[in-house]
Amino acid sequence: LAAFDHFFGAGGCKTISFVYQECEVPGIECGRTYPGQATGEKVPRLFLADLAKTCLTGVCCYFMRTRVDVPVTPEKIHEEVCFSMIDATDGLLKGIRDAYAFLLPVLETQESWGALDQSRHGEKIKKNFLDNYKHFLSSLDDLQVRNDGVVHLSTVSDVDFSKLTCVDEMKAAAANTAMLQRLEEILGQWCKEIEEVLTMDDQLRKIDYEGPLSELEYWKKKYLQFTSIVNHTKSKECKAVVMVLHIQRSKMIKVWHELDNRITDRVNEAKDYLKFLSTLEKVLHALYNSDPDSLIKSVHSLISVIELVHRVPLFRNTNEKIPALFIKVTNQLVTACRAHITDQGKSFIWDQDAECLIRKMQDCITLFQEYQSCFQKTRRQVTGNPGKNSFEVSERQIFGMFENFCKRLEKIEQIITVFKTFESLRKSKIEGIESFARQFQNVSLSLTRKQYDMLDPKKTEFETDFIKFMAEISLIETKVEQFMNSCFSNIFSSQKALALLPRFQKLKLPCLDTQISNTLHSILQCYVSEMESIKKLFDEEKQDPPLARNMPPVAGRIGWVRHLFRKIEEPIFYIKENSNALSSPEGKKVVKMYNKTATILVEFECLQYQTWIEDVTKLENILNHTLLEHQPNTNKFFVNFDPKINEVIREAKCLSSMGLEVPKQALALLNLERKLHDNHLRLKTILEEYESICNSICEDFSSLLASKKKKVHAALCFGSLWVTWSSFILDKFFQNVDTALAELKHLVNKVQDICKKQIDDVLKDISETALIELPEDEALCLQDLVVLNKNLCREWANTLNIRCSHIKGAIKELGIVLSGTDEQKGQHTSVNFQREFKKLYELFSMKVFGALVRTTKLSLDILKRRICVTSTFKKRKPGPKMVPLIKSEVQLDKPKVVMIPGIDEIQQGINQLTHSVLEVNRCIAWHQEFSCDYTQEDYFFHSVLEHKDIKNAVAALKTAISSQRTLASAVLEQFSHFKMIWEVDKNLKVK
Repeated sequence: LAAFDHFFGAGGCKTISFVYQECEVPGIECGRTYPGQATGEKVPRLFLADLAKTCLTGVCCYFMRTRVDVPVTPEKIHEEVCFSMIDATDGLLKGIRDAYAFLLPVLETQESWGALDQSRHGEKIKKNFLDNYKHFLSSLDDLQVRNDGVVHLSTVSDVDFSKLTCVDEMKAAAANTAMLQRLEEILGQWCKEIEEVLTMDDQLRKIDYEGPLSELEYWKKKYLQFTSIVNHTKSKECKAVVMVLHIQRSKMIKVWHELDNRITDRVNEAKDYLKFLSTLEKVLHALYNSDPDSLIKSVHSLISVIELVHRVPLFRNTNEKIPALFIKVTNQLVTACRAHITDQGKSFIWDQDAECLIRKMQDCITLFQEYQSCFQKTRRQVTGNPGKNSFEVSERQIFGMFENFCKRLEKIEQIITVFKTFESLRKSKIEGIESFARQFQNVSLSLTRKQYDMLDPKKTEFETDFIKFMAEISLIETKVEQFMNSCFSNIFSSQKALALLPRFQKLKLPCLDTQISNTLHSILQCYVSEMESIKKLFDEEKQDPPLARNMPPVAGRIGWVRHLFRKIEEPIFYIKENSNALSSPEGKKVVKMYNKTATILVEFECLQYQTWIEDVTKLENILNHTLLEHQPNTNKFFVNFDPKINEVIREAKCLSSMGLEVPKQALALLNLERKLHDNHLRLKTILEEYESICNSICEDFSSLLASKKKKVHAALCFGSLWVTWSSFILDKFFQNVDTALAELKHLVNKVQDICKKQIDDVLKDISETALIELPEDEALCLQDLVVLNKNLCREWANTLNIRCSHIKGAIKELGIVLSGTDEQKGQHTSVNFQREFKKLYELFSMKVFGALVRTTKLSLDILKRRICVTSTFKKRKPGPKMVPLIKSEVQLDKPKVVMIPGIDEIQQGINQLTHSVLEVNRCIAWHQEFSCDYTQEDYFFHSVLEHKDIKNAVAALKTAISSQRTLASAVLEQFSHFKMIWEVDKNLKVK
């Protein structure tokens, strides 16, 4: 655990590593045994390793501290300790490269770089860092390539080459047949292995999309490969084998020398071409980190350097390799263009903005043109200098892929143009065109959802898909043309056709240009017939033209004729702006016909307008009429408002909106429109309210309120005689009328309120009052029932007397309100008023009398219904249970059975109840006739008793019980069967 303490402590080591790999079996001192494993064998183990002393061949997991001056704590271990892993199972270089390579995509997509984002040179620093990181990874790749490129010939272990160090030992070995045979086998094996390497090198290389740096890597690998073979041929073992066989003059020596010469040539070839490529390395690197605009300069520099190296023959055997180099350069340029278009593979072409995508593709095409132009220019310069090395390369071989790529871009640009052109289909609101928009959407989605890379010039599927796409687009264009024809074939109006035509023009589809031109000529022909129809219609209806809704006569006629004018004007102006059809002889005839018809319509408008102007100038005194008109026959008032005023105002409004000048008389009315309208409405409201108040006055109060009505009438008469619509005393008139009307309304409301709440409602309560109370749930004895209701009637007598006194007070208040004075009680001086109020008082007296009759009759009817609803002594029929009213018992009074109380007593009790009800009226004091002296009281008792309904009810109640005497006797007779019980002596009967 000391290693862990040393790692976590302050000032400790910076890293701690754990390795899992095969190693020798440790001795017993490790404290652990490995059964079945011999000492020296290797087994997988996990151990704490010192990487400086360990040859890593397995997996290494290591932890690294960012700082060692402070100890590592559990709270900050996630901030101060980093973890990583190296898998060296397939080699240490590959493990290190894999351990760091995964960070490159993360760094390239990193958006936040902390303080660098705020730094002025932050972008440059980030770019340099990423370039250095990529260079580090590529250096590891170089080392790996070099290791992989070394050729290892078979190792000899059964021959002791230490005994072949001098000539004598070699001659002795040559004399040994077995040794000679073995050395020939060894040399033959080496020749076979070298031949395999040469054969593989002679095979045709597959270029694909490799860039020029891959050419450099290839020749480096090739140089290392053959150099390693040369080094082997120079080794002591190889020289000894060759020397022994040479002494013996073996046939293998000739083969060996041929292979040795070939290897030497390959080494020299690779060496010279590597020197050539090394001079271009800096320029080649520039092709990997630039956009198309910057690549143009790099291409110029590259071709210039190649031409210079080619012109000065410093290197051998480079001419035949230049085409391959140019092909690799072309490949890299295509790759850079693809990365530029797709934003380094981050954006799909169909997801980008169309304008931005086209601009990128144009940059790529410009790069190709500059590349080809620079190459051709350099080639012409080389060809024009005799004696110099020729620059013989195939342009088709070099530029073929780039040219195909640019053609692919042009087709993609054509597709984008189609997308932009047909985008209007989706936005169009033409009915029925949405089906073509869906077809286009399906076709476009079918193309854009292809899974292959459309920027790859070797993907031939694109050509097939492009041809299919354009064929489907052509079919859609044909259908759209047919659809447009069908739309206009059902339209027989030039205006409707011209309303629809701009919607097709907004589509901006090139396939519709010819169709639109033909449609305009057809519309022109239809326009001629329409203009003739309009002229005929004008001649027929000009005397009484149809008016638009709510339009005054003159403005309506002008609007009608302008509508006809627009129907002939709009089509011809549209045709003039969008076609040259009017320049033809036929078009000139149409223009002449239009001018003639338009002149007729304009003259009609001018005539109507001038006539109206003359009429309006005669209306200067139209506001001098009185406000009201009084009809003596009906004694009613009417608003005296000339309808011509509203008509002139409406005409002025409409004509002004049409852009016509309005005379000053009409403008004056127009300026007074709001005031006239308000006054007119106010007068109508006043008259309606006055009529409503008069209708609401009861006939009984009409004569008493006549003085107030006359005051309002007088105020209105003033408006019918002296006040005009332009009068200066108009506001004073309205004020007087409103005051008089408000007084009348207030008086009427107060009278109606008193009558409703203090008289009518109280009378209704009196009428609905029941003066007696009969129990519904139990029967009472006769005496209790009589006492209960006598007391109740006395209470109700007091209550009704109070209510009647309230009514008398309300009538008195009415007298005060109606008289307009507040003098002492009964002091009314007006004879007429007393006469009319006497009638009113007598009316209320009759109402009070009627209420008392109704409450008395209601009470008597309640008693009558309870007694006479069924026969008292008959068996009831099934039905709702009814509790008897009076409790009566059957008792034995020898020698007979009697009922207590009897029939006569019960009838007398009923009579007492009836008398109690009638006596209530005796307690209610009232003056039956109007008198100024309210101290003399009278009663309604005798009048109520004399009322026929009350007489009939009392007569029925006086005989209600006594009329059932026979039935009562029959019931008592039923007990005669048991008379033996009380007539016979029980003691005697027992004996």
